[in-house]
Amino acid sequence: MATMEPIVAGYAVTRWKIAGAFALGTSIITALGWIVSLFAGKIIAWLFSLFR
Repeated sequence: MATMEPIVAGYAVTRWKIAGAFALGTSIITALGWIVSLFAGKIIAWLFSLFR
């Protein structure tokens, strides 16, 4: 049992690192999507104004 504890602890740390990386990636993608949606209307209006 004593030999299994470091292995299990290593898996727990790895799982938390993966969860943290996933949360960070999700936050970055959400922020980029928010920024793009914020400027999408202005970009589309600018594109349409070029063809008038």
